[in-house]
Order: sequence, then structure tokens, then C-alpha cells
Amino acid sequence: MAAKVTGKFPPLQRGLKGHSISKGEVASSRENNMDLPKGKSQRLAALFLLGNLLFNYPLLALFNRTGLVFGIPVLYAYVFAAWILLIALLALVVEKR
Repeated sequence: MAAKVTGKFPPLQRGLKGHSISKGEVASSRENNMDLPKGKSQRLAALFLLGNLLFNYPLLALFNRTGLVFGIPVLYAYVFAAWILLIALLALVVEKR
């Protein structure tokens, strides 16, 4: 037998550390978290796609060769360089006002 739902909710919700916050404060905090400029969110999406491209099969197969770059296997050097590039680009996008 299913429990009966009355549709009434308590007037307060609990915050992260047990602080009581009103529903209006919850709604306003959600709105503030979603306020990314359109250009910034597009750049972040483009970086996500670039990361998928850089770490996917076709490009990884190009660098899967025998050989060393500064004493490091070519594939490992490529993965490390692509990772550093993505982190640097992400920092530029996030920190740019």
C-alpha cells in the first residue's frame, strides 16, 4: 500500500551546514550560479569538445609511435602536452571577465 502524499512541504529547507534558509534564498542562489555570460559558456563547451577530440582515438593513434621526446615516449608527451594546453585554455576562459 502506497503512502498518502498531502502535497504540503515544510516552510524551510536545510542548507549545506544545517543552516535554515528560505525558499526564496534557494531560488536566488540557483539563479546566481547559472549566470554565465553566453560567450563564456560557449567557450567552455568548445573546450570540452576540443578535449574530446584531443584524447580520442584518431589523434592518439597518430602519436602512438616508438620514439622519445626529451626522454619521454611520444604518446605520453602528447597526452601531457594536450592536458597542459587544456588546463591553460580553461584558466584563460574562466578567469577572463
